[in-house]
Amino acid sequence: RPRPPPPAGRLQGSQFHTPRMSAKWRIQADTSKSGWAWDVAGLKFLDDDDEVLHPKAAFSSGYGAPGYEPERAVLEDGLWGGRKSEGEGFFLGAEFEEPVLVHRVCFTDTSYDHHAPAEATLQRLEGGAWQTVREVQPEERGRKRPKARDGAASSWRIYAETSQSGWGWDVQKLEFFDEGGNTLRPKAAFSSGCAGQGFAPEKAVLQGGMWGGRKPENSGLFLGAEFDKPMLVHRVHFTDTSPGHHAPLRVTLQRLDGDLWQDVREVYAEERGSRPLRALEAPRPEKAPAPEECVVPPSQPLQGEVHECCLLRELHPPRSEPFVPDGSFYHAENCEGLWVCVSKSCGEETLTRACDMVRAYIPKHLRALWGQFRSPRWAKDPGPMRLVVLDNRINEQAGIVPELQDGSEGRNGTSCPFVFTSREDFYEGVAGGGWRPKRLTTHEMVHGADMVIRQLVDPVVHDQMENFYGRYREKFQHITPIGTTESAYATANRDEFFAEAVSICRGVMDNEDVYVKCGISTKELLQGEMPDLYTFLAKYFSMP
Repeated sequence: RPRPPPPAGRLQGSQFHTPRMSAKWRIQADTSKSGWAWDVAGLKFLDDDDEVLHPKAAFSSGYGAPGYEPERAVLEDGLWGGRKSEGEGFFLGAEFEEPVLVHRVCFTDTSYDHHAPAEATLQRLEGGAWQTVREVQPEERGRKRPKARDGAASSWRIYAETSQSGWGWDVQKLEFFDEGGNTLRPKAAFSSGCAGQGFAPEKAVLQGGMWGGRKPENSGLFLGAEFDKPMLVHRVHFTDTSPGHHAPLRVTLQRLDGDLWQDVREVYAEERGSRPLRALEAPRPEKAPAPEECVVPPSQPLQGEVHECCLLRELHPPRSEPFVPDGSFYHAENCEGLWVCVSKSCGEETLTRACDMVRAYIPKHLRALWGQFRSPRWAKDPGPMRLVVLDNRINEQAGIVPELQDGSEGRNGTSCPFVFTSREDFYEGVAGGGWRPKRLTTHEMVHGADMVIRQLVDPVVHDQMENFYGRYREKFQHITPIGTTESAYATANRDEFFAEAVSICRGVMDNEDVYVKCGISTKELLQGEMPDLYTFLAKYFSMP
């Protein structure tokens, strides 16, 4: 492939310098049209093969507000809301692990009066001083993207070295498209690993559901598709906005070339859940069950099919003997029907904290129902629904518990009859404190409670929450300054909407960036925007 010609304006002399390698590069402008701000989106540095160079850090002259830091534009393909420094004007730059030679840059700075129209320069750091290499060319300042490597392949995947949590990545509905925008239909799906049968790669690639991705020790996270014949993928689309499991810094589109995975390009921000939500689909296609088929009859006619945990014919028979936690593995306590089981490695203090949380969040009459819950027949354990806390410090995984003893991975997820969570959530918080304490457990307990309520209180809760989701999910989106739509995890589906709404009301979401930008990050804000939803939630959960 012929290399692109060098950009015009690469001059030598007192002002412009011959390009040399450096570990720090930046774009700089003395002023902007407004004189005080410069908005830059998606700044990329490319080598002379037109390949994107991957920096380790970003820096700038300043920024206007949280959410518009330099990392947004340099590491995440988002927006830097730049502010001017005294003496150096505006600058936005990247630091690399080792010296690199930048051949060209690519970014967008078309935000009205914040545009720097007169002149911007490319600079490198040499001996403690910034040297101007050349002027940035007009074609480098548009929406022009780095070219993808050509080549059809039968296997394609999205890949991330790590995620915000460092071990998980939730991806909803991964789609592949050709140049004409047509959806490509894969024959199989594969991944780096998953949280369990209910979160397998097929769920996201073939069924439009959720992949609960897991990171192996010797690789990054990946989710991919295999096709019947070689395909040329032009773009992808998926949603990966699950708090803490999101891979925020960089996702790469790759194709299999022989036995090697080749980078094609970085995945763009608009391919990661930024397109507007589609209209809510038609009512569920399967017919509603007869009232006598349900564990408890619905309080009003059902709109369609319900979760199998609601149907008598789908359930395990009742236990012949009451459930008793295995004392050789667990510290455990029965919270008036709701068992809290904590691995002994977590310590007794963790059990105390978990029980305090359970009693504060779930009313006593509903805790009693957790003890009566029966799992669907596909589940390995017949019930009851219970909270299980595993130790992140020694990487305990779900399959270690005495009831399973299998290869099940993860310690954050709900799969009948287990609500798994992690010890760190009761101390510093998951993701090294990136989440507020109790954030994970709150979310997963709602999933468990949701099934208990539908089975033993009223199956029509399925429809009621589906209706709230359809009515309010667009409130959990916001338009970014560059015109794309960012969606919170609450928009993923009915179940996640329920869990995120309760989490907001319990006060563990007030620092979640996307919810802050949507204006619904606290109980008071949600209650003001959606009073009927708040009243519904307060029927089933204790509110602070």
